[in-house]
Amino acid sequence: MKGKHPCTNFAKEEDLFHALVSLRTDAIACLQSRVEASVVRFAQQYQLSAQDAEEILNDSTWIFLKKIGEGAYTYQGNALSTYLIEIAKRLILNRAARQRRDHHVKEKLLEKKDDYEVVLRQQNEYAALVQQFLSQLDEKCQKVITLFYIQGYPDEEVIQQQLTDFTTVDSLKVKRSACKKKLIEIAKKWKTSKPV
Repeated sequence: MKGKHPCTNFAKEEDLFHALVSLRTDAIACLQSRVEASVVRFAQQYQLSAQDAEEILNDSTWIFLKKIGEGAYTYQGNALSTYLIEIAKRLILNRAARQRRDHHVKEKLLEKKDDYEVVLRQQNEYAALVQQFLSQLDEKCQKVITLFYIQGYPDEEVIQQQLTDFTTVDSLKVKRSACKKKLIEIAKKWKTSKPV
């Protein structure tokens, strides 16, 4: 939509931050306009589509707003766009890695001349099974397992960004280890109860 630039109302970075706290749409549009070109360029470097870049821009904006809302991010005089770009870069790297993995899996399967639809269904069933097992864990366990094994966050980053209630890497590892044992028990029960 043409018209005045979305950042016209925000001469100071701090004004933009306070407007983002209030979830003002003009502030969100301003922040996104500042980083969009960088996100698209970085996404292209990893062979991601324009649609991927747009989704990642929206996802990273949502993550940033959530961090602001939860108080995990506080304004300290730095450019807000820098932080948003860092979030977007991590999402781009994750998506590119996932696509490479998926592509590699597809190539291997095609070499074996397997029916791709069958394999895709099996992958979906496996993902659903993992979710089913996870849903039987308490909320803390679900979070520590998901952050490490599914989203790929290093423990140091989880602590630094306060993504859980744990304050040390050691306490986080101890909890995850206990959660993993519970997950294994759930999987064992499922296997023994499954009809042959």
